[in-house]
Amino acid sequence: MNHFQQIAGALAENGLDAVMLTAAPNRLYASGFRSSAGLVLVTREKAWFFTDSRYIEAASRGIQGADVEMVTGSISGFSFIIIGLCSRSTFPAGCASRI
Repeated sequence: MNHFQQIAGALAENGLDAVMLTAAPNRLYASGFRSSAGLVLVTREKAWFFTDSRYIEAASRGIQGADVEMVTGSISGFSFIIIGLCSRSTFPAGCASRI
């Protein structure tokens, strides 16, 4: 069982739907990938690692158990993840429109 799966299991055990990891040590724990930028989102069913163009190739090769997605532009914080998720049709949450 990888760390993404362990986190997803803890979500279910604690009645939570998702967790967003923004701190570098937490991203490293979840993904095993060291980066200075990015976000990890783990739901009960799926995990994503969002990063910028500096890390996309290495993250795509090195991260197992999560979809690796590149977000472009100078977006920070929560908006970074929402725009990234809503621009893809695979995210299971409702988005008003594709961005």
